[in-house]
Amino acid sequence: MSRQVSIEKEATNSKSLDTAQAVGDDYVSSALYDILQKEVIALRKVCQERDQNLKGKDATIEVLSKKVDTLSKAIEVEAKKTRREKAAMEKEVASMRTEMEHEQRARRSRGMANHVHN
Repeated sequence: MSRQVSIEKEATNSKSLDTAQAVGDDYVSSALYDILQKEVIALRKVCQERDQNLKGKDATIEVLSKKVDTLSKAIEVEAKKTRREKAAMEKEVASMRTEMEHEQRARRSRGMANHVHN
């Protein structure tokens, strides 16, 4: 029985050595690992900074978009107001013209009436 146990131990040791040799090719030195780890950390920081930068730009774009909407509405309101004022002025001018024409006709008719009476 002890012989069987020692054979099993040898088989297990052999398997673990084979596994270690096969996996050993995948191992990297601790110095290289440290360098890679520092590089990963640096890249993560850069990515986080970029994400923050993008979030800031998105917020700025949103604020500017709201300002553009507000200004567009203000321009539209101002344009309507200007159109109303223009229409009111045109009516006033038309009214003044009509009034002036009536006055001129009245003067002419008075002038003719005075001319006829003389």
